[in-house]
Amino acid sequence: MSRHVRRLTVACLALCLGLATACQKQPSPPPLAPAPTAGQRLDAARQTVLAGDCARALPELEALTRELPQSGETFLLLGLCRAKQGEPERAEAALAKASSLEPGNPRPLEALGILRYGQGRRPEAREALGRAADLKSANPQTYYYLGNIAMQAGQCAQALDYYRLSMVKDPAFGDAFKEYRAAAAACAKSARPAVPPPGTAPKKPAVPAAAAKKPDANAPAATGPQPAPTVPVAPTGPKKATSSPVPAASPAPAAPASPQ
Repeated sequence: MSRHVRRLTVACLALCLGLATACQKQPSPPPLAPAPTAGQRLDAARQTVLAGDCARALPELEALTRELPQSGETFLLLGLCRAKQGEPERAEAALAKASSLEPGNPRPLEALGILRYGQGRRPEAREALGRAADLKSANPQTYYYLGNIAMQAGQCAQALDYYRLSMVKDPAFGDAFKEYRAAAAACAKSARPAVPPPGTAPKKPAVPAAAAKKPDANAPAATGPQPAPTVPVAPTGPKKATSSPVPAASPAPAAPASPQ
């Protein structure tokens, strides 16, 4: 009997211990991280674009334009990615929207101008880039492309000024330095008068009839009428002269008039 009691007691103790353990407060699961805000998602999308992965950033940017319809940067990033993905029309629409939302920001205008320049739309590119320059654009490409457009229009001085500005904004921008040197050489060549090749004798200026040498006042006056000038003809054989006229003296070449 005592053995049975002991076994029962042990069983009861085990049961009580199990119940006590089960009744202890279990730790709650860790709280879920809050969902990122639209601003945080925009920051992440910006980093993705800067890393060059526009394909991954595009879906998020499209969603953010609906959640942040007044965010100029969202439309700017979307436009840059659309251009990189080869969708110029959709890129231009997004960039124009970004510019309208942030009229004091030169970055959408810079991107618009470069996009249009690449399409060969020079007047529209100049308009957008010129507005970006008016807003004190810090992008050296703004002035580089303005210099190209001015050079293509034959505006040498303006082109050189733009290339200088581009180099000031970024002294390491090699394209601007290269185009500046080429433009300076072309402009200097167009401004110089034409120089004859070496060894070519310069042409003598034509002597006007009025500048012909006046007759010497001391020379005897001619008697009889003077013969009219004749048109030169091919030389013929010598004829027997009936008289021996005195050979006429060849007139000395008139000196060129002094420059006024």
